[in-house]
Amino acid sequence: MRKLGRATRNQDPLVYLDMKRMAPVTGMFAVACGFYLTMAGSAMAILARDLGKPVAALALIGSMYGIALIMHGVAAPFTLRYGPVWLLRFAPMLVIIGLMLLVWCPNLGVVLAGAMIAAIGTASSSVINAATFPGSEGVSYLSVIAGIASATSIATTVIFAAFERAVPGSGRFALVLMMIPSVVMLVWAWRLPAVPLGVFLAKPTNPAFVRPIANGENMGVSHSTERNSGSGASAQPTRSKASRAIVLAQVARVVLIAGVEYPFYAWSVEKITSLGEPLAVGSAVATAFAIGMALGRIFGAPLLKNRHSIPVFLMLGITGSVLTGYGSNLWVVTGGLLIAGIGVSCLFPIGASDFSSLPGIAAHKASGAVMVLSGVGGLVTPLVLGVLLAALGIEAGFALIATLFVLLLVIPRPTHE
Repeated sequence: MRKLGRATRNQDPLVYLDMKRMAPVTGMFAVACGFYLTMAGSAMAILARDLGKPVAALALIGSMYGIALIMHGVAAPFTLRYGPVWLLRFAPMLVIIGLMLLVWCPNLGVVLAGAMIAAIGTASSSVINAATFPGSEGVSYLSVIAGIASATSIATTVIFAAFERAVPGSGRFALVLMMIPSVVMLVWAWRLPAVPLGVFLAKPTNPAFVRPIANGENMGVSHSTERNSGSGASAQPTRSKASRAIVLAQVARVVLIAGVEYPFYAWSVEKITSLGEPLAVGSAVATAFAIGMALGRIFGAPLLKNRHSIPVFLMLGITGSVLTGYGSNLWVVTGGLLIAGIGVSCLFPIGASDFSSLPGIAAHKASGAVMVLSGVGGLVTPLVLGVLLAALGIEAGFALIATLFVLLLVIPRPTHE
């Protein structure tokens, strides 16, 4: 009987509620996501050279991930209503197709199309993670998975450099390595149970397979209870909705979290070169921020269930921003970037899990909202801060980032668990 029960569960479309089982799958996909996020700068320079075009002609590649996040956020209520498995199946296909177009590289149009298709595929990782790991239980999983993406990001520029050094002019073929986790992910995802494709594509009429609880306590309800809940909504536990003020506060938090992260990627090299260092040194030292992100996400995950740990991360972010912006030598700036990376590292997992665990908000819809807000924050905030940087100088720009950390420190988190 035990073997039969286990086999039945392994074929259960609700298996995605099992965070422990889903973590390795989504962790593998995070490798491809981390690679794509960091490859934009190197790929733009290499592809521009191979096409004989100015780098500015490929500048759109740097914004495609943010655009893809917004697209996934809008589509999430549809794509995630039966869980993330079908999206996990489709996304690696898009990544592989997009990368093949980039490696082929016949002209600018094909390259931009390939970059957009790959961005849509890899951005699936973010919306899937936010929906699969909601609430206080999921935040540690989110942090570790984000750490995997950050660790991959550190290696990305090294991989491109290694290809160029080994065979000059072959840099874009480093993209083939990104296909490996995508192929593994594709095989893995098709082994997970899911509703039939016809059911997934059709207008939903049976809510039995939809995530039954939206408050992050998914594993507390048995599969049999979920399936026999009748009409679904009426049989689910009822909870009062979060107040409008709390919802708006969490909206602001998610936008600000994206706002404090992306400018470090954009401005770190410029700050280092302003000290008189060459561009090569600036590019190398700027990885200190990514290293801090990886360390904070991997080793900070066990601390996230303690609410008092959050101000510590924010204070590290403030300290790192000040040291980076006002540091007068390379060592101080490098330390500032490392500290800021640790401070920023766990903010997205915290903000995403807080938002998805708000009472009255379904997890798959919350994850969509988080992606839209992150995409907006990642696209708009650096542009706004860039205007201030041009007008007031690099120090003022980082001072403003520190101010955003202060705002995150005073904006209240939800009190429910």
